[in-house]
Order: sequence, then structure tokens, then C-alpha cells
Amino acid sequence: MKFRKFLLASLIIFSVVWSHAQTSDRTYFSHRGLISIQIPDSLLSFSEVKLATEDVARLLEQATKQKVEINPQYATSFVLSITKDWPYAEKITPKPYPVIQVPKHDYRWDTGYDTSNGSVIHTLKTPTPYGIACGLYGLLQEALGFSFYHPREMFIPDLEKKWPLDKNFSMEVSPKFQKKGFHLHTMHPIELAEPLFNPQLPGALDEIKEYIDWLARNEQNVFDFCLMESVDRKTWIKHAEAFTAYAKQRGIITSVDVSLHMIQQKSFQLYRNAPMSFRSKQEQIKRNLDWLFEAHWDIINMEFNSAEFLTGNAEKRSALRKFVQDETEKHGAKLMGRQHVVQESKDLVLSKTDGAQHLAVDSGRGVLAHTVMCYSMTEPHAPVYENENQRHIFEFMKRENKIRETWYYPESAYWVTFDNSVPVYPLPYLSARLADIDTAAAYGVEGHMTFSSGWEMDYWLFDWSIARWSKRVTMNEKPIVNTPTQYLYGKPFHEGTGPIMDSLLALHEYYLKEKNMMAYLTAQTVTDEIPDAFRKEFHPRPPFTYGWLRNKADTQTIDSVQNNVVNTLNKFASTSYGHIEQLIKLQPLDRNSFLNQPKSDVNQELYVALTLTALRAQHRALVLEGLMSGKIARNKYLQEAAKIRLHASSLFKTLRFRYDKNRITGKFPNGSSYTAYDFGYLYTSYHMHFWKREEQQAKKNRYDFLFMNIWEVFRIIGLQD
Repeated sequence: MKFRKFLLASLIIFSVVWSHAQTSDRTYFSHRGLISIQIPDSLLSFSEVKLATEDVARLLEQATKQKVEINPQYATSFVLSITKDWPYAEKITPKPYPVIQVPKHDYRWDTGYDTSNGSVIHTLKTPTPYGIACGLYGLLQEALGFSFYHPREMFIPDLEKKWPLDKNFSMEVSPKFQKKGFHLHTMHPIELAEPLFNPQLPGALDEIKEYIDWLARNEQNVFDFCLMESVDRKTWIKHAEAFTAYAKQRGIITSVDVSLHMIQQKSFQLYRNAPMSFRSKQEQIKRNLDWLFEAHWDIINMEFNSAEFLTGNAEKRSALRKFVQDETEKHGAKLMGRQHVVQESKDLVLSKTDGAQHLAVDSGRGVLAHTVMCYSMTEPHAPVYENENQRHIFEFMKRENKIRETWYYPESAYWVTFDNSVPVYPLPYLSARLADIDTAAAYGVEGHMTFSSGWEMDYWLFDWSIARWSKRVTMNEKPIVNTPTQYLYGKPFHEGTGPIMDSLLALHEYYLKEKNMMAYLTAQTVTDEIPDAFRKEFHPRPPFTYGWLRNKADTQTIDSVQNNVVNTLNKFASTSYGHIEQLIKLQPLDRNSFLNQPKSDVNQELYVALTLTALRAQHRALVLEGLMSGKIARNKYLQEAAKIRLHASSLFKTLRFRYDKNRITGKFPNGSSYTAYDFGYLYTSYHMHFWKREEQQAKKNRYDFLFMNIWEVFRIIGLQD
């Protein structure tokens, strides 16, 4: 133990030694340049250090086109020097309530120049082995030009001829949150749903490890996902044990999202009511937790309610939650759970108040303050889940942070008929997520976990930006100021992308949020089209139904929709195109070559996502015009809408997917889906399902949820297996 503490009090020196020529303050490699990583075996015994050091060596080899060795006899690059004189304490300042303990991982790089042997020495100071891993990756991404933007892709700079750091370089980094990471919402059929649930899928474990590597390279330390009841218990737990073990080797906390008794979407339940089980609830809970902990989770992230808008008997459920908490703590783990954006007053079945949920008597339990879609927790207008805004979650976060471990838990996509399933690409995710990170950090919130629902169609940009915003970076003694589009100003994007995206973000903020055009870009779903008593408003929607607009609207309403909605949608589209087209000019290819490159280009992906959003606005405007017109004019508008849809469809199909295309855009063989959906999460986008459905609704005057329905409704709400 004394030896471990001594090791943790470490000063790490990174000295780059090579044959070089020096111009001004910047040092350049010659073709005989030499880099090595020297580090004592005592530190390499820590898995997070060993894996990061070996990974960084491989990455530097690719960047410099040179062999990078660890602990060679002939040179030193990284040198670890043990000392008691360090700037950071090993332990984190304690909270007045129990928290998950993680290694402190502030770090600082300083540079010196050794005139005696021509060495440039970069010195890393950090108190823990996990800090070493963060510091190594931070140097690559924040200073050397690497971009770890996607689990299956990265940008590696060309450092063959020059080393970009001069002798005056310094960098200091501190986390805004001690715990920071991602929840993969595998309750929906996103990229890693099947690899996480199906041990028999070829390459499943490798795909999960790729994602864990992405977390580590972006200095994230939390990995969470939804578990489904459909997994094969005999084989799955060993699969889970393998990937949780790898995450822990990387210094990453593992968490599994289960439900107490959630009936929605095939969620894993800790207990079932009779006749599904003859055992008592407590006995079922204990048996299920004992089984789950064969995979050694750090957190049980438990869904407390039966369903959204449905809490049930809160008093009885609170007693069960306390039982789950006690059993979880026996396994050395922590119970956490989200606070939904649904307000208690909007519950479908009002029951005894759950005020006890917010008392400090069970302060060992943690909470996740959850917000949805591309709206921040403080902005005044966020028409989601029948709320005026999400400030009640902001107040909840502040209150709970005083009495228990509290994390902020926002979304970077909302799959069901709001964004990537339509498809649209709302850039305000960038501004909302950054604003919330700064707000949560200002109030000293302990953790930040992003609710992620897919990466394709450039949605990885949101997750990657969030990961990088979760730390404070000072470069050469100047703090880096975070902005929503800052990472669009560098690689992997083409030079000149950033200013264009600034203009487009401003357009999206104005039209999609301030003018509330998101209410029209979203697609209608089941809860928008069922009878009034159950028509819960999840995402923004118009103040009228489309059936009413077609059949009953008066002249005044039609004029208002024409002026305030149709014209606004068209203005948004036409103005967007002016900026989007500038993306074409940033590269040497013509339009056709640009859209049909043999390998993925992130600017091409960005161009497609933004163009689809503008086309969606045009399409929606045309269908609305059709709804407000007589039969002959209606058919004309709908024909024009169909042309827009076909163009959008062909454009979407120019995207190159990084994962199995059939898995994310196709249908699963009957009964083979692990989720409540029998198609991949981009199936509806690939086939422009909602666009075509809207045309047919207008044509056939059908506005019930069964029309062209793709949802297995009874399976989704839990009434059918």
C-alpha cells in the first residue's frame, strides 16, 4: 500500500529526443528522428497506464512514420521520475455525502530544452496512473493534432517532418466533472445494441472494445447502456464480464441500466409480477442482482418508474428502491437513477406523492438529472413532454446536488421521430450541450453522462464535442474558451468549415428554436395521433392536428399557417442552402465526386445531414400547402413533395456507414431483434418513411396512428413480448 501511494505521487517526464534542426523556437524532425517512451515497469503494472502507453506509441508511429519504442536501451523519450514534490493532491476533496471514488486526473505539461544534448523535454505532472493515461491522450488530441472523433475512425496528423510543439509549450488540463461519460441508449436499435447483447455476433466484443477505447482516448471514465430482457442469460453474463473487465483495465467505470419493473420496450426488469414469477419481489431482485454482479458493475442505473408518465404507487416503490440500494451496496456498487423530465403533475396515474425521493435519508443513492432533445435545462422555451421548459430539472439538479451524488444527464439525439430517424440534424444540440456543461460545472455537479442515441449522419460530432468540453484546457498559460463550433475549425473537417457552421448554427437557433419550426420538422408518432385523452406531447408539435388543418381549418387559420409556418420553412431552407453550398467549395472535387467518394469524408457527411434538414423543411412546407388546398392543387403540391423526398432519399444513400449497413438501416429477421423494434435505428431515414407517410396521409385523409404504421405498439408499451 505504501509503495502504491508512493507511485501515485508521481512526476512524469516526457522527453523527446531526436536528430533535429531548429528554426526559431520550433523543432523539426529529420528522417533519422527518434522517439521513445521510457517508463518504469512499476507504473506499467497499472493496466490503464500500460494500455494507454502502448496505444500512444502506436499512434505516434503512424503520425511520425518512425518506430516508437517503450523503454529502449539507447534513448529516452518518456521518463518517469518519482518525487514527493507534486502540484496536485491525489485525493479529491470529499463531499458531505457518499460518492463514487475515481482517481484524480488533473495534469499539466511543461517543456524544457536541454542544450547539452539537443533534447526537448515535455514534463507531465499528475497524481495518479489514470492521470497518466489522460495526460498522454490529452497531449495527442489537444496539442499534437490528433482527433479521436469516432469509435471507428480518427484523424492522425502528419508529423513525419516536424514536431509541432516548441520549447515554450505548456498545457494544463482539469476535468469539469470527476465522472464523465456516455449512456448508450440500446433500448433503441443503435449501432452497438446487437454487439452488446449478442455474444455470438462475429466481432461483437471487438466493436465494444473500440467504443471503450474511444472513451479512454477522449478522457471519459463512465460507460453505461440499457440491458434488455431478451438477452440469453446463460451466455450473456460472460460476454458482459469480458467487456466490463476491459473497461476497468482502461480506468473506466461500468454501469448497467435496468428497470425496477419497467414494462416499456423490453427493458430488463429486476422483478416481475405474478404469474410471471412465483417468487417475492425482494427475492427476484436479489437473485437478479446477484446474477448481474457476476460482471462486476460499479453502478446499477435503475429506471424507477413503470413507464414515462406512469410512476405507480410511489410509497411502495420507494421501499423497493431502498431494498435495491442495500443489495447493490453489498456488492460494493452504487445505485443511481434518472429524474425524468416529466413533471409529477402530468402523471397519467396520480398516486401517493414521491416527496420521499428527495429526502437525504438515503443520501448514498445517486441521481441523474435528465433533459431531452436539443434544448438546454435553463432556456425559457423548451416545449417537450408537456413542459414550458426544463427549468424544473435545473432546480432538481441544484437541490439534489446538496444532499447526494448528482450527475447531469442530457441527450445528444432523440431517436423516435424527432431527429436522426426523420432525418434532420439540429445544430442547437451543440449550443445547448455546451451551455448545460458550463451550468452544471458552475454548480459543482459531480458527474456528466450523455444519453447517446446513434452516431451516423454526423451525430458523432455532438458526442465528440461533449467529451472534449468536459475538461478545462489552458494552452501556453491561456485558457481555451469553449464555443459550440470550435471543433469544426480543425481536423477532421476541411479548412474553412468553422465559419460556415457558425452561420448555420445561428440559422438553426433562430428558425428551429425561436420560430419553433422543430414542431413541424419532427414527424408525428403514435402519441400524436391517438385519442385526445392519451395524446401526450413528447416532442414539440403544432397547435393543431394535421387532420384538422386539412378538414376544418378556417380561412384565418390557413392564412396564419401560410404566413407564419410555410413561408418560414421555405425561408429557412433557402437561406440554409446558401451556406451549405459553401461546403462544396472547400474541397477540390466537383459535386458528384464529392458525394460519391469511395471512402468516408466528414465534410460530405456534414453536407448531407444539413442538406437533408433543409429538404425536410421544403417537404413539410409543400405537404402543408397541400393540406390547405383543393384536390387539384393538393395533388400538385404532393407531387412536388414527392420529388423532394426522392432527392432526399438518393442523397441519404450517398452516406457511407461505419457499421454493418443492414444492422442499422435494414429489418431484422422475424423475432431476432433484442429491442422492441424489428429494424435498425436508421431504417426510417433510409427509406424516408415519415416523409412518404405524410404525403399519403394528406392524399388519403388518414390521420390515425395505424395508417402506414411501423411500430409494434403493444410490444413497445410492454403488453406483448
